[in-house]
Amino acid sequence: MNSTDYAIDIDVATRFLDEQSVPADGHFVFGYTIRIINRGTVAARLMTRHWVITDANGKAQEVHGEG
Repeated sequence: MNSTDYAIDIDVATRFLDEQSVPADGHFVFGYTIRIINRGTVAARLMTRHWVITDANGKAQEVHGEG
């Protein structure tokens, strides 16, 4: 096994969705783009996902699902 066999990069970009948010009511909506890049020499496949999204107040929301 070589150190370049398994090399996965994951980047997350968040954006505030102004058109869906109502700050006066304390309602803030964000969108997320998650990019997964296989830089290794071995083929990879995303089978399942489990994201933990934590807001500025420390409240966590979990997302589970198929890849």
